[in-house]
Amino acid sequence: WKVEPILADSSAHELLATGLSAVRTDDLDMARQVESALAARADDGGDQDRITHKEIAASIRAAEAHATEAVALMDEAIELVETLRLPNGAANPVKPPYELYGEILLQLNRPADALEKFESSLLRMPNRMRSRLGAARAAAKTGSRDIAYVHYAALTEFWVGDKEDPTFQEARDFVATSTNQE
Repeated sequence: WKVEPILADSSAHELLATGLSAVRTDDLDMARQVESALAARADDGGDQDRITHKEIAASIRAAEAHATEAVALMDEAIELVETLRLPNGAANPVKPPYELYGEILLQLNRPADALEKFESSLLRMPNRMRSRLGAARAAAKTGSRDIAYVHYAALTEFWVGDKEDPTFQEARDFVATSTNQE
């Protein structure tokens, strides 16, 4: 996670990445600055700007343990997303709202609800690795080992990158453990 400075010409994608990085590194002051910058854009911009603003605002509220507010903001983001066409290419915004919603719900210890959001994300963007990972983790936390296995196995099958990455190892270990239990 890398927190970049907010510039006058920072794109909404850059602000979203900076805001999420700030939340993940517990720099909530910077996250609030990003939220303010995105709020100004949301007032003048389109649905994507409003979605991005709600994503950062919800992430901040979740980090502050304001679960009800975080969920309400993500519900608003999803409502906006549902008015847009399905993505056909790179994620836009760069952190799909259903995926982020699932991550927030996992953080709030609501794995069954999180699994539903990750599965919605995968319907919109099949085989997106972060959504697969979230779905696997959520399924495992609900005790749905078969569903977790499907998602972890897909992660290992489609993985591109360093095989020493902790995410790959998590998926590989789950698959190996599940295979050994049969």
